[in-house]
Amino acid sequence: MTRSSVILCGGASAPGPNASGSIVRLDLRGSDHNVNLKISDISQVMASNIPNVLVDLLEVAAYVYAADQAVSRTGAEDTGKRWHRRFEFHVPVRCPDLWASDAVTSALLDTLTLLSEDEYEFHFTKFTQSVWVQGYFENFVTEFDADEVVLFSGGLDSLAGAIQEALVNQRRVALVSHRSAPKRSKKLDDLVEKLRKRCPKNNVLPVPVWANKSSALGRDYTQRSRSFLYAALASTVATMLGRSRIHFYENGVTSLNFPIAPQTVGARATRTTHPQVLERFGQFFSALLERPFQVENPFIWKTKTDVVHLIKEHGCSDLIPLTVSCSHTRPASNLLTHCGECSQCVDRRFATLAAGMGEHDPLEIYKVDLFAGERRAGGARTMIESYVRTATEVAKMSDVEFFSRFSEASRVVRHLGIPSNEAGTQILDLYQRHAKEVSRVLVEGLAAHASGLNDGTLPESCLAVLAVHQRYRASAAATPSSPTFRLETDFWRIWFENEAAPPLKNSKGFRHIAHLLSSPGREIHSIQLLALEAGVTDPPLPTSSGDVVDEKTIKDCLKALHDAREELEEAEKNKDLGRLQYFRQREEALNDYLASVAGQDGRPRRDGGDAERARKAVTNAINRARARLRKHHRLLWQHLEGALTTGISCSYNPHPPVDWTV
Repeated sequence: MTRSSVILCGGASAPGPNASGSIVRLDLRGSDHNVNLKISDISQVMASNIPNVLVDLLEVAAYVYAADQAVSRTGAEDTGKRWHRRFEFHVPVRCPDLWASDAVTSALLDTLTLLSEDEYEFHFTKFTQSVWVQGYFENFVTEFDADEVVLFSGGLDSLAGAIQEALVNQRRVALVSHRSAPKRSKKLDDLVEKLRKRCPKNNVLPVPVWANKSSALGRDYTQRSRSFLYAALASTVATMLGRSRIHFYENGVTSLNFPIAPQTVGARATRTTHPQVLERFGQFFSALLERPFQVENPFIWKTKTDVVHLIKEHGCSDLIPLTVSCSHTRPASNLLTHCGECSQCVDRRFATLAAGMGEHDPLEIYKVDLFAGERRAGGARTMIESYVRTATEVAKMSDVEFFSRFSEASRVVRHLGIPSNEAGTQILDLYQRHAKEVSRVLVEGLAAHASGLNDGTLPESCLAVLAVHQRYRASAAATPSSPTFRLETDFWRIWFENEAAPPLKNSKGFRHIAHLLSSPGREIHSIQLLALEAGVTDPPLPTSSGDVVDEKTIKDCLKALHDAREELEEAEKNKDLGRLQYFRQREEALNDYLASVAGQDGRPRRDGGDAERARKAVTNAINRARARLRKHHRLLWQHLEGALTTGISCSYNPHPPVDWTV
């Protein structure tokens, strides 16, 4: 199901009566504006001479970015069916004929569709308001002429890129950084200032760009169009400086972003600096500016360890602690700047250790230690297990095995600007160098924690324990002392009647079965099972009359749903794949439960048809799980066929009793 929204920008009038979809109004101007845009620290001459087409570009990009967050992808009534959205933009622009041309429109649509997996339609009208364009600019500086324009996030890769340009290449560089909150802004300012002191005079100009939206528009966490806004900001600054290219600096493993686990495949895999996306950016800006324009990633063939080596080799190791790579910006403190659990933190720590820069990336900045820290069940644990397992496997793969495993590689070779055979060879070399770096740090880390492994003082969920090869872990746990139905990371460990099932992928049906096995002889209403799945403790029992649930429970669930979406927003921003999986499951469970107990107005439903909806949802999920057990553990399937009943209420009544480890 595709959700359709009409986006009215900058005071555009509503479409005709035949238009379908909800209406969202966005405005950069006026007393009630809900989108903000400010560009700082450029010269007054540059700001006064900005061409109309660039003003249009800034506004269009800001509106697309805001709309991406203002329209949610999912809803309580049809979770999982509304990932794709359809946007109909009505935007006043100063150069309507250019924007409506086939070359510009088709390039714009191709770029946004590739980035977001959404459908777009644009209607451009003549901008007729009298607006002071310089209102978008503040804090003017003296004249500055840059050789290169670089996107600067304040992470390790962008710092290395700035060093490459300003110190190694001795070029004058404008560092364009997107700012959305003051919390990270001061850290960026401090880092840039210390970098400037090491560079030749006037070689570095920071250009902060504040672009955000009203908090009332924050309804979606995916923000797939964010890199379009970044690229538009940088290309505008580059054009004002008379340049015809911009640089995104990001290591090749992150840029190519091949999935490290099967659950990360699909439309929700981010493409921020993917080579095909950068190619589309170049095509769009070239069409809009009516001259060749390039968007490049000079680090495409570097691993993150290579990036850290570059920082080290040019005397900037002491700047490493000032960089921030973590995706969890909200809970970060001045001391604990990194959570240690997200994929960015894991990738960063492996890279600094592999480059011998552990002392410049101190343990004290990480909330969770890479090897000895306890990892939460769910996304954080799944991600690091997949990360390590994939690296171990890739290090030993042949070229045939690698390209069979990562079919995405065969599609990306056409967008790297070199012959396909050469691109394939370099991709394999890139990933195997990265894998060997990870494997080497892993061996060294296990050796360093050998005593803790030997005396059993390490947490069971720390990497030093999780990294033990699955062959030995499976062998050691092959014969449980009692029937077992337990979730380990993202797979179910099942042992019954002296027979083990292979690891079975996590699902709602298995989680419902686990709740029932843990409460033999108890009837559990289907709505209660949905509540348990959503994390509601001691859910109330629905009655034949009256409200299905109290308002406090609904309020608590809505708060939990809001929190889950905030976590998803940060995880999607930073490509934290394991965390994405965990909180998507959490969001889906909360949506399922709320759909059964609350109406669209957030008030409790009356029992009746709602219980029937819950019965169908639970029964279908359990039946799918039982079908998998029939294939993989027939003895348990036969046992559950006689002992487990589903309906409005579900129960597990084994004869004789079974003492499950759940």
